[in-house]
Amino acid sequence: MQHRFPKSVNPYRQEVLRKLVNDVLRETDDAAERFESFADFCADTGEGRRLRREAERMVEITAEATGHFHSGFKRLHPEIAWRDIYAMRNAISHEYGDIDVKELWETVTLDFPELAAFLREVSIPEAIHPEDY
Repeated sequence: MQHRFPKSVNPYRQEVLRKLVNDVLRETDDAAERFESFADFCADTGEGRRLRREAERMVEITAEATGHFHSGFKRLHPEIAWRDIYAMRNAISHEYGDIDVKELWETVTLDFPELAAFLREVSIPEAIHPEDY
């Protein structure tokens, strides 16, 4: 027997997604405040390496969280580069040090604010309600 949730959204699932969205917003907001100078970000100094590691971790957290969003929801919003987010996470996790610094910078300073704005506008239940797709 296959169980289907009723049209009303499962409250537990909704709370999980709300936490994931909040995780993404925390990371994207932190990035907007943290990364101010591309020169400092690229510098071959302890501070530059620390900034890049912070950015990499933010991308990993964001990718893991958005990876739990419903696939139908992602299809409805192709303006967000969902696959690119996860691809960058994979590159960071598996290519150790071969990350394009400019691409990482653009992700956390340009793409993250767009993702944050999108998530602030979207309806949370919309992201988890598979019967609507």
